[in-house]
Amino acid sequence: MSELDILRKIENKLEPYIGVIPYFEQEGNADYLETLKQIKELGIKKDGLILDVGTGFGTMPMALSELSFRVYAIDKKNYLERSGAAHFFKEYGISFDLVDVSNEKFPFPDNFFDCVISLNVIEHLDKSPKNYLNEIYRVLKKKGFFILVNPNFARLDNRVVNILRSSHPLIFEYFYNAEEFEGHIREYIPKEINKMLVRSGFKLVKTYTINVANLSYYSSYKKVFRIVIRILQKIFFFDRYNKERTISISIKE
Repeated sequence: MSELDILRKIENKLEPYIGVIPYFEQEGNADYLETLKQIKELGIKKDGLILDVGTGFGTMPMALSELSFRVYAIDKKNYLERSGAAHFFKEYGISFDLVDVSNEKFPFPDNFFDCVISLNVIEHLDKSPKNYLNEIYRVLKKKGFFILVNPNFARLDNRVVNILRSSHPLIFEYFYNAEEFEGHIREYIPKEINKMLVRSGFKLVKTYTINVANLSYYSSYKKVFRIVIRILQKIFFFDRYNKERTISISIKE
């Protein structure tokens, strides 16, 4: 079974509990597949321990479990429990803990994990990311890898949209009317991500950007807009940070 087939099997199992989440097909699977690719290329052993920080519905830990990795997951809420699907953590052998990663100490000893991953979390933090990064560094083993995936604020489509709408990219009404806002508080450009990682003690291995939007998901003017952006990205080839996601790989020395 391919990694994409594994992801789709998990998403189909989740659907009766959480409904259809367009994010999986729209962008999520590209994030997951890129992360799995990096785990393979970094040579993380199957008996190694992996921590997913800000796991959401646990798709990545379940996929990693299917691939025979030993997985732990933390988040400030148990989204599977809220949807009535908490049994999936047990079914897949995933250890889950409630942790507010902005404020709290992670419930693990120092130098515990071989790899830590965190996908599209840092932009949701409503406080400084210092605690989040410092705790990841603490629980990571020496020579352990940290894979950080987050939206690239410098992506070309964001730059164009900002010029055209002359306002903040976050939809005003969405933020203004939310009783408990869980959207993007602050997105970062790749250079800022690198700076934070270095200040937290990590050694950078590589940082790059990729496109994750599945164009077949979009229709009408939105699809045309993204096709134009993809063309412009190739024209502005000298800007290697103009794509949609930032992937940063770092190591604890």
